[in-house]
Amino acid sequence: MEKAKVESPKITSQEIRSMVDSWRQDEIKRRDQSLKGFADILKPFKEKGFDRITVSYDGCGDSGEIHDTYFEINGKSCSPYVWKNMNGKTFNKMPEEWKEFEDKEPNEGNCASLYDSKKLQGFLNPLHEACYNILTYDWYNNEGGHGAIKIDLKNMTIEVEAAYRVEESQSVSENDQQSYFQLDY
Repeated sequence: MEKAKVESPKITSQEIRSMVDSWRQDEIKRRDQSLKGFADILKPFKEKGFDRITVSYDGCGDSGEIHDTYFEINGKSCSPYVWKNMNGKTFNKMPEEWKEFEDKEPNEGNCASLYDSKKLQGFLNPLHEACYNILTYDWYNNEGGHGAIKIDLKNMTIEVEAAYRVEESQSVSENDQQSYFQLDY
C-alpha cells in the first residue's frame, strides 16, 4: 500500500509581507485606540499625586509580561509593594497613597505581603493593559525584547524605551569541533 503524498501549502513572499503588514496595521490601530483612553486611565494616579510612573516589560519565547511598576512623587519612589521580612518587620513603611490596598488580615508567614494583591492588581490592570496596547513591536516572540514605558503625569507624556534581544551565531573552528567523519560500512 502506497502512502499518499501530502504537499505543504505554498506561501509566497508577497503573501508573507501582506500578513506582516496586516499584523502591523492591527497593532497600530490597537495602540491608537488605547492612547485615546489613556488620560482617563491615568486620572486615578494623578489624583493620588503621582508625578511619574515607570512600567517595565520583558518578553521572549512567544510570551511577555509587565513585571514591575514604579511610582514617583516629587522625585521619590512610592511603591505599593511593601513586604514583611522574617522577623515580621517591614522593609519600608506602606506609603499613605497605597493605604486603601492594605491587607487588613495579613498572612502571618515569612515574607508576607502587606497589601491586598487582588485589590491592588484590579487598580493597576487598566494601566498595564493600556501599556501592553501601546507596544507595537514584536517584543514577545523568539529572543524577544524588553524596555520601560515612562509616563510623565505632570506633562501628560509617554516615552517608550524599547529594545530587541539579538541572538548571534558563529561557526566553531575545527579545533573546537570536528566537523567531518568518514564512517566504515
